Amino acid sequence: MSASRYRLIICLMSSVLGCGGAEIEPSRALEAHQSASHSSSDLSESSSPDNTTNSTHGDDSATTADESPADSKPNENPAKSRALAAAAFEKLVAAHREEDPDGWQAAESSLAAHGEAVLPALVEALESPDTATREIATMLLAGLGPNAMGADDALLKILDDPSPYIRANAASALSHTPDHSAQVMAVLGELLEQEDDNLRTIAVVALGNLGDKAAATVGTLIEILESVDPQLRRATATTLGKLGAAAKPALPALEKLSNDEDEATRAAALAAIKLLKPADPTSE
Repeated sequence: MSASRYRLIICLMSSVLGCGGAEIEPSRALEAHQSASHSSSDLSESSSPDNTTNSTHGDDSATTADESPADSKPNENPAKSRALAAAAFEKLVAAHREEDPDGWQAAESSLAAHGEAVLPALVEALESPDTATREIATMLLAGLGPNAMGADDALLKILDDPSPYIRANAASALSHTPDHSAQVMAVLGELLEQEDDNLRTIAVVALGNLGDKAAATVGTLIEILESVDPQLRRATATTLGKLGAAAKPALPALEKLSNDEDEATRAAALAAIKLLKPADPTSE
């Protein structure tokens, strides 16, 4: 797997998580994604208009390379804002292809500045015949969390996409919508069986959004606690803590994990135990 593909997976919403073009620690990106949901307006606040550079994309018909995102005034002209958001997304895809971190950072800053216009631009990109375009669009939609609900119909259509990365991020985005839990569970269950720990981690995190609807996966999650990947162990412990009473059979494994060599994993295990194990009133 290329470095750019790996970064694509772990940085589920780069403009929100602040990954930019710099190399980041995968666990930090994932933890940030787990701990926060962001609205479209948050995207604008998270990026600085001064963070733009010349475009890496050859087509400047929709916007100029030196245009400041702040000048686009997305709320004043919705049609123009959607066009600019689409152009910024195209530049993001171009930066991915060229493995250009500076271009990626500039494009994501520009995209983030367009607020609510980002969602329709991403939905349109889901229909692209190009795999990388769909992968990046689903990655960004997954990062929007509950605020991607307007893309539900389009996301449902690609749950059977040939790319497992698209399936993973589409299911992750839809995991915030209770009405689609059955379809999402089917995809996430398949992803748990993948050999790629990054895909499994995305699936595990998404299962946590389903709560007790993911009860059928508890047995598999207990097995995953034995993974050699500390990020995956940590994510699995956190998700088990969110599944309620159905996850109580995981308590022995979580107790064992509370002695893990990785400090953050130990903390996740202890937090899950606290959620699943009633407090002893005699200890107060």
